[in-house]
Amino acid sequence: MRLARKVTISVLALFIPPTVVAGLVLILLHRRGLLEEPGTLLMAGLAGLAVMVAYLAVVAMGLGRSLVRTVEELRHGAELIATVNPDHRLEVRTGDELQALGDEINRLGDRLRAAGAGPDTAPAPGALEPATWGGAQAARVTAPLDALTFVVLDTETTGIRPEAGDRVVWLAAVRVIGAEVRQHEVFDVLVDPGRPVPPESVRIHGIDNDVLVGAPTLEAVLPSFYEFVGNAVVVGHEVSFDLRFLAPVARRLGLPPLSARAVLDTGDLSRAVHRSATGHDLEALALRLGVPVISRHSALGDALTTAEILVRLLALLKNRGVSTLGEALEAARRARTPAL
Repeated sequence: MRLARKVTISVLALFIPPTVVAGLVLILLHRRGLLEEPGTLLMAGLAGLAVMVAYLAVVAMGLGRSLVRTVEELRHGAELIATVNPDHRLEVRTGDELQALGDEINRLGDRLRAAGAGPDTAPAPGALEPATWGGAQAARVTAPLDALTFVVLDTETTGIRPEAGDRVVWLAAVRVIGAEVRQHEVFDVLVDPGRPVPPESVRIHGIDNDVLVGAPTLEAVLPSFYEFVGNAVVVGHEVSFDLRFLAPVARRLGLPPLSARAVLDTGDLSRAVHRSATGHDLEALALRLGVPVISRHSALGDALTTAEILVRLLALLKNRGVSTLGEALEAARRARTPAL
């Protein structure tokens, strides 16, 4: 078990260094013939004990700081859990269970952020677990991947922090049916963010304030985007970023969060397929899979590139025995979850 190994390593780490130091001191004294003098052996023993005490004190200080951090992280995790179910109670008896709890809290935090939840806002019902999906979404879990419709989306924004006021400036998506990217079935709209676009963001996507004059707001655009999505499976590359920007506006409009349905992330699917690879950014995936990069950092270009990547990843997953949506979701979950 992991806990037993950790305890063994910790005990060895505590006692081996001071024991080695004390042994080296005794060897040095012996070589100089000092151990024959009265009291020297006692002094050497006391010196070794002092070294051990000092070492243990330093280790204890480090453990204390680590314990404080752990307690703080668990407190934050409890707040996340209370956001979803205030009546839930935890029972943790072993170190392995504690490790598993930490992993679950991390996953829950990711799902909450994707659902648009914050310190003062709970996610919409059904935003966390596939088991709570209703109707068509629940039925699709067992559907073959090549029989599904996907909508691959991408956004460009004023920055990376919606909680700090950053907003969408470009929303685009393309429909994928089975293994076919429908390049003429696209959603492609510039969006007025209601704030100036910073120069550093303009340098990335090229959308400045002049381009956005007369553009509709996201509040005006999102209902038609939801119509375009329909009952399709939502896909994106590191898609939680995009969903974080859409969720608050959807909530204000009374629309269900897109995270409340089946969502696939090509980054996670890549990690499931290419377990030993170190790069899973869009360019790395495109290069690895032989997909041409189309107009990088344009919302439509990135959506089209991601769609082609999705088709290739789904084919590779099928070769590995992953043929249904539920199996793909599970493969993606395992890929982003550290093994216990």
